Amino acid sequence: MRLIIPWLCFDNIIEEGIIHSISIENPLDFRRVIGAVWEKDQGRDGDIILSEKETILGFKDHILCIFNLIDLNANNRRILTRLYKELNENAQDVLAEEFSLLQGTMLSYIEKLTETVPYDLSYNYELDISDLLKIYDVKLNQLTESYNDQLIDYLRAFSRICNIKTVICVNIKNYMTEKEIIGLQEFIRYEKIRLINIENLYSYKVYDEKAWIIDKDRSIIDLN
Repeated sequence: MRLIIPWLCFDNIIEEGIIHSISIENPLDFRRVIGAVWEKDQGRDGDIILSEKETILGFKDHILCIFNLIDLNANNRRILTRLYKELNENAQDVLAEEFSLLQGTMLSYIEKLTETVPYDLSYNYELDISDLLKIYDVKLNQLTESYNDQLIDYLRAFSRICNIKTVICVNIKNYMTEKEIIGLQEFIRYEKIRLINIENLYSYKVYDEKAWIIDKDRSIIDLN
């Protein structure tokens, strides 16, 4: 995968299993890059490019952008929608017989229930598993307390449920200790995630991390 920031002449390969930190010292350039990532994340045009084998990737389907590293809810709408879709497919495939029996039982109950009142009622004969999952509040367990574990659970959910393996974060090292970043790097390597950290100030570089500094004069310093 390639990351291209045209006006900064930044064009580099983003590898799986590695944290990539880009430190942009000029506040105006930093703001412009974050703004471009935001626009792409909202499904609009932005002057930043991520591509795979000459194909430009849409952020909505392929990239996870984290602007607020405090609010990490693994049961957000994006994850639950994909989780419910997978469970619905399994209900009609892996558990097809049980699903058919459940439909029959529930329709029989609804029919008997509607007959208890003197009204002309209608109802939907098709059982939507997603609605049933919402009623029973099916969601991921979030039992971890440490910030590092919460972040890893969040990334794991997107990686395994949504099959999103590329993540863009803003100033992640402002929220984590160097030891936690090392632990995150180990998880990134195991899960084969590409993580891009865009920051406004260079601090340090951990083992296996790739890092660049784009200084105030837009010169690129390769620290690899």
